Amino acid sequence: MAGLAVLTTLVLLMLGGCHSGQDPTPEGSGGPIALCVMTYNILFAFPNPEYDPWSVRKEHVAAVIRSHDPDLIGLQEPFPHQVWDLYELCPGYDGALLDYFPDSTILYKADRFVKLEEGHYWLSPTPDVPFSIGFGNFFPRMVIWVRLREKTTGREVLFVNTHFDNTSPSQEMSAPLFLERTEELAGRLPVVITGDFNSRPEREAYLILVEGLPGPDGGEPFRLVDTYDLALRHEALARDDDPRVFDPAGRIDHIFVANRIVACDLWTVDMYTYDVPGKDPSDHFAVVAHIEVN
Repeated sequence: MAGLAVLTTLVLLMLGGCHSGQDPTPEGSGGPIALCVMTYNILFAFPNPEYDPWSVRKEHVAAVIRSHDPDLIGLQEPFPHQVWDLYELCPGYDGALLDYFPDSTILYKADRFVKLEEGHYWLSPTPDVPFSIGFGNFFPRMVIWVRLREKTTGREVLFVNTHFDNTSPSQEMSAPLFLERTEELAGRLPVVITGDFNSRPEREAYLILVEGLPGPDGGEPFRLVDTYDLALRHEALARDDDPRVFDPAGRIDHIFVANRIVACDLWTVDMYTYDVPGKDPSDHFAVVAHIEVN
């Protein structure tokens, strides 16, 4: 069976031209496809007196994921064993990660998508040099991406995940590189982007991402659209006894889209706690967007 799967993938690659940036079906063919997308910084499994150890938290992180049943997940801050735990606790996902540096990891529904291509680069002046820094950050930061094909329709999507540094000017210097690489990778494909960008909506790095950079010919810049702004509905999920109120102005975990994006029906932040008194599964909330891509 494994050999058959490999052969099928090779045939799809030869017929579909996955490296060409072209769609396997005519533009708009079959109508838009619906995707549930999650971004979730799950907190490194370091000892932390403010949070339960990962051996406890993993069950609750997994419960958050299962409750939303996302098609695409961008994780930030996992150690390798945290990823393997989530594979076990949330069956049905395949993924893309660097075993030696999984700070930015992608999961996707294995029964819905086939992975055609994947890659990564580093947020630095030398993005193809592993562990490179140089944007004012002391900790290396990276971007991971996959080109996915939906099995039933043959439609393709570029899915990108990242974790920007929490320092300046690293964020402001990373944003233009991120835009340039994403535009080059995407071609005409719809793009879905998740990440802990450590940048609130009023910050310069965020503004670079959503306003774009002027092209050399003065044409329309490539830019990202925040699903929060695109969403028709917003919700913050929490227990009835949780006094906290979510402030969208402080959000730093974003789901962006670009190119042929049709709509975002619902944007959700999951603030559910566990135990009494309430404990957070992570130091970040999971964010979920229900989108349609063309």
